[in-house]
Amino acid sequence: MYIGFVKMDNGFQMAAQVYLYNRFSSVEQRKGGSLERQAEYAKNIAKKYGLKINDELIMTDEGLSAFHAKHLKRGALGLFMSSVESGLVDEGSVLIIESLDRLSREDILSAQTLFLSLVNRGITIVTAIDEQVYSQQSLREQPLQFIQPLALMIRAHDESLTKQKRSVAFIKQQVKKFKLDGSGDVAGSTPYWISKTPNGYELNENSDSVKVIVEQYLNNKGLNQIARYLTENGYSTPSNKRDSWGVTTIRKILDNPALYGLKAFKMKSLLNGREIIEKFELEGYYPSITTRANFLSIQAAKASRTNSRESYGNNTYFLSSYGKNKVVCSVCRTTVRSQLQKQYNRKGEFTKTAYRLHCGKHKETLDCCKSFEASELEKAFLSAVASNISASEIKEKSIDLDSIDSKKAEIGDLKTQLTKMFEILLDINDNDFLVQAKDKIQSLEKEKIKLEDELAELETETPQLRCEDHIKLNQLVDECQDIKSGDLRVQLKQMLLKIVDQIIIDFKAKSLAVIFKNSDPITITYDRKNKSYISEAFIQIRLRKDRFR
Repeated sequence: MYIGFVKMDNGFQMAAQVYLYNRFSSVEQRKGGSLERQAEYAKNIAKKYGLKINDELIMTDEGLSAFHAKHLKRGALGLFMSSVESGLVDEGSVLIIESLDRLSREDILSAQTLFLSLVNRGITIVTAIDEQVYSQQSLREQPLQFIQPLALMIRAHDESLTKQKRSVAFIKQQVKKFKLDGSGDVAGSTPYWISKTPNGYELNENSDSVKVIVEQYLNNKGLNQIARYLTENGYSTPSNKRDSWGVTTIRKILDNPALYGLKAFKMKSLLNGREIIEKFELEGYYPSITTRANFLSIQAAKASRTNSRESYGNNTYFLSSYGKNKVVCSVCRTTVRSQLQKQYNRKGEFTKTAYRLHCGKHKETLDCCKSFEASELEKAFLSAVASNISASEIKEKSIDLDSIDSKKAEIGDLKTQLTKMFEILLDINDNDFLVQAKDKIQSLEKEKIKLEDELAELETETPQLRCEDHIKLNQLVDECQDIKSGDLRVQLKQMLLKIVDQIIIDFKAKSLAVIFKNSDPITITYDRKNKSYISEAFIQIRLRKDRFR
């Protein structure tokens, strides 16, 4: 046999690098000795051809499916392919695998493309189980040799496809059983605060921390605040490997619909050679921590804070960080930024920390308005909000506003489902599935129209006023005058994020205008004669003035 550029007795290129690739797709295969078996086959074939396996060139993909090409997308084989394509793996190198199904179980076109892409780049493939050698030269000299790998690829794909069909049918059967009588047991992972029992599922000891997370977030606590509280009070983290809670962990918990008992999962499968994704939602599958309405309110609150930074470091600012184009310069309409600036006297001694506002354009180009000290303006802003804002603007006090947020979240979810269903329609040819998909779309459209009508009705109503909400707002305003007020400022900022639509800063006059989402706008201007700020609320015809020193 002659393979490569320099002839040797074994037929391989002199000093060829020998790579060994192992793969198994499940924990059961690992326990069953799949890795050891593949390694033994490889050693035997290497010994037969006098090849030396470099331990540093052994690649293993654990738990990655060749049917779904996960080993190519995020596994060692994918990195190897990238290295081959970029020339990092020398032409003439040898890749030893147990069999061709370790390489791919995709459809024949995809599997063949992968196989030929390796061979065409000068990589010799050796299959240990049947001692076959595939290279450019061997395939040229023996074209019929290509029939065997084609047959093996087709068989491997068909085997995986059959297994997948059985799995999909089983899961759909369990989904149907659950919807009929609640007895279906759908496979998949379980949230860490829920344990499986002979009779179903129940909340375990970890649910206490999850209840705290939900309660505090609904009470306007920030993620950092919640993380600190859980850590300081000794709540165990999900992994039990860390002593402190992280914001990312809390965010993932708040994103999980299992909080209100919903099991949501997606299932990928092949239909007529095309991958389709089906979405399943089983309400009441798990014991709930909170209600669906509260869960949707949480999602709406998180969405309202998207692109807004509630604080820089440990400081929370009330005249910036409301989101893109929410606080702007009155001249150039560029986003306004906040800065805490340390000030020193001529001797270099620290005197105080000043809170300054910067025009984003001027800070970058020096071509707009200069910054100014804004501590007093911030205090006047808070006082004006407490005096002038309609209590209907405070979300946490109003059941109606909670309902509005919930309706918006539900409509957003339905729009996402509709988009995915339309994408599926483009990819399927199965008539039965097509009819089901169209029926589902009609059902979703009807539900969306119904919710949009309910939302319109809610938005025309005037939310009821509760006295305690004004009290809480005024209390927070009084306690948040100091920029170092920490957690209290975070709570107040989260309330402001829900009610402020835009703030326009006049740098030359050191004043501002506030536009609220549902309440009357106010302006705050500086009275140089009396050295105080004046707020004006534009309430239809009547003009109300308040002075803040």
